[in-house]
Amino acid sequence: MYAAKPTTPCSRLVILVSALTGRTNAPTPSTAGRTPVTHDRVSVDPTLNNEYSMNQTQQRTLDSLRRVQDFLDANADLVGPLKDSEGRKQLDEAVSALTEHSELQAATDLTMAGQISRQKSLATDLRARHMLPIATFSRAKLRGVPDFAALVKSGVRLQPKALVRAARAMATAAAPQADALTRAGFPADTIAQLGAAATALETAITDRANAKVRRVGSTKGIREELAKGREAVAMLHAVVSKQFAGDKTFLAAWSAAHRVALKAGVVRLPSAAASAPVHAAPVAPASPASSAATAIPVAATESHSTTPEVEAAA
Repeated sequence: MYAAKPTTPCSRLVILVSALTGRTNAPTPSTAGRTPVTHDRVSVDPTLNNEYSMNQTQQRTLDSLRRVQDFLDANADLVGPLKDSEGRKQLDEAVSALTEHSELQAATDLTMAGQISRQKSLATDLRARHMLPIATFSRAKLRGVPDFAALVKSGVRLQPKALVRAARAMATAAAPQADALTRAGFPADTIAQLGAAATALETAITDRANAKVRRVGSTKGIREELAKGREAVAMLHAVVSKQFAGDKTFLAAWSAAHRVALKAGVVRLPSAAASAPVHAAPVAPASPASSAATAIPVAATESHSTTPEVEAAA
């Protein structure tokens, strides 16, 4: 048997405090000497954030504009003149433009997500298959040649744009050394392959930048069209409020149609229900028997534990 590891009073106090507070960062005999486990953080592209995406408030606003369209269409007989009004035309134009912008924005999001993966793959290929072999060979065989520094730059830790520049500089420096590369066993078009890989990465960078421009433009368009749509609803609201001033039922339905819905999960109580006092449920009075049983002391109950039926049997 193994002898238990002795603990000092200080270590026992630390263990006791950790057990009482629930904190596990203090070392204990069972965890002492172990290597802490760390978790890597997932890298997220900073351009794919809510600043350039239709947020929930914008989506709920667009939903309210569509509800107004449906309401006016369903009540076309009652609101006849509004069909050809300036407000209705502006509303229809705004909803149509919003639909186009939101679809373009969603498609661009998917495109940019794919371009990020493609850009990383091309950068890895450029480093591993083209730049690193040339850099390794240059350190071993081409020391002292002109532009030696450009030949030995493998591109590790370089950002995509800087990596493209480094690859082009390597291709320029390697051109006079093409014969040495061929004699060493490299393919005859090694330098051409390096330039093509750099061009492919540069094209991917440009495509992603252009997609981001389109995405930002669609986001700005969404904001502008939402403002136009709400302005159109305000114009329509003024006419509906005057035309149906005495019809509370119609106005209530209209209000529900153009109102921008609250965030999901928020519950609002009516003012009357919220201000109504809360009355406690009445408690039934205790019966005399139960009161008497409750009033019997514990000690007395224990002293008279023998029941009358038992005494009669004795």
